[in-house]
Amino acid sequence: MSKANNILLKAFGLLLLVGAILKGTQLLTEPGVTTPVLALNEPANTTSSYEILEPETWVGKKLPLIDYIDIGESLEKGNWLILLYHYDCPDCAEAIPKYERMARDLVGNGDFLRIALIEMPPYGPPLAAPDSLCTLGRLANTKQWFVTTPAVVLLVDGRVNHAWEAKAPDFDAILSKIASSEEKGPFAHNGSCYEFTYQQSKTPKRWKGGRDVYLRFLVSLFN
Repeated sequence: MSKANNILLKAFGLLLLVGAILKGTQLLTEPGVTTPVLALNEPANTTSSYEILEPETWVGKKLPLIDYIDIGESLEKGNWLILLYHYDCPDCAEAIPKYERMARDLVGNGDFLRIALIEMPPYGPPLAAPDSLCTLGRLANTKQWFVTTPAVVLLVDGRVNHAWEAKAPDFDAILSKIASSEEKGPFAHNGSCYEFTYQQSKTPKRWKGGRDVYLRFLVSLFN
């Protein structure tokens, strides 16, 4: 996330806190109102004008942003790796080319895992390459969204299986994370054996059977 956005997020949080304190103080002056009222007036994470996003709390739930993303209907089906980014975020600018290479490496296996780059408002110059093989989308500017980018979410039919905030994990980290929970939820493996080709650094590699982490991850996606 850019330094400017970080400062804005902290300032916004401070304003919300000050507003809550003032509101609580006002209530405390009213007859019959006691101290605990202040504790009940903490700033809300979600309102009609802003929303503070906490991706790691989404695991096991339907992606709460899906109705606000222009390609949300597509994200409701299949397996997706989603990168949320700001155009002026240095870490995002560094991560996007890596995810585009990942998409190229997965060519021919799009039915099993697709990658989407979702731009958050305010919009700016595009960070994706003109010939990007990632699916491109935007989060609606209907409200202010606050999150430390890059944020990455792994979806299975619209539900969040894993999430990362303030970092963009590499392919091996993503595979290892999913392989560690292969016996759980939608990634449970029924024992079937499949073959998969992963083109890494222009050198095709193949895995078939066994307990290799790549196969365990990819087989779980096939189910």
